[in-house]
Amino acid sequence: KILRFNYKFSIISGIFLILFYTCMTGFGAPIIRATIMLTLILIGKLIDKATSTISLLFIVAFLMLLTNPLTIFDIGFQLSFITTFALIITAPLLAFSFKHKFINITLVACLIPFIAQLYAAPLQMYYFNTFSVYAVLANIAIVPVLSIVSFIGFISSIIAMIPAVAKQICYFADLILNPILIYIVKVAEFFSTLPHSIIYVKKPSLIQIILYFTIILSITFLLKFKIKSKKIIISITTLLILFTLTFITIPNKNAEVIFFS
Repeated sequence: KILRFNYKFSIISGIFLILFYTCMTGFGAPIIRATIMLTLILIGKLIDKATSTISLLFIVAFLMLLTNPLTIFDIGFQLSFITTFALIITAPLLAFSFKHKFINITLVACLIPFIAQLYAAPLQMYYFNTFSVYAVLANIAIVPVLSIVSFIGFISSIIAMIPAVAKQICYFADLILNPILIYIVKVAEFFSTLPHSIIYVKKPSLIQIILYFTIILSITFLLKFKIKSKKIIISITTLLILFTLTFITIPNKNAEVIFFS
């Protein structure tokens, strides 16, 4: 766009750049998800067809699982898809209309990590038995500078392939990125040293996870479509009560011997 290239040429070159970036980053499940989604969106732009992001997300999941069904057990795959789905369905709720653009951008920047954490929390608890208390605050502090690291790192890596300028490019990239990387490490260290930065929790049951996501999705759609129905509110309240009751444990009076292998 900045160099005023032909529109179609820009789209095609964009697709190749995304594929090249994917090769550089190691074909992880979240990377493949993002690559296929972006490629399909750009192809849609190329043939002048509107694309539904939710539909694309499910198509990508289907293609990935068709290639390797065991990917469904990959934690990166699960977290990537659940957080992307969350951000897509909550996007209309993040369309703020304040007079100052800075306020709008700041609110969105703060809410995106919160929404991601809200949807990722049950999986984090299920697999790692932990909950990161300050993860949202750490993300708010780090995410704005990550795009700078990714962009400069990617561009400098491409130019550094030219032997004549490789040394100079690496030097300048290091000069710019090193302070940012130090900042990211310091932020991570700061939040990790705060009291109760990680809370160790009991592994949630499948029923608890289902109830949790049902409640979160119901509230999201209630706000998204501005539904004012007493039946839905009563249903959500009932689900919340059921969800709370699942945390009440009945004492086991049977004598048990547990062996750890």
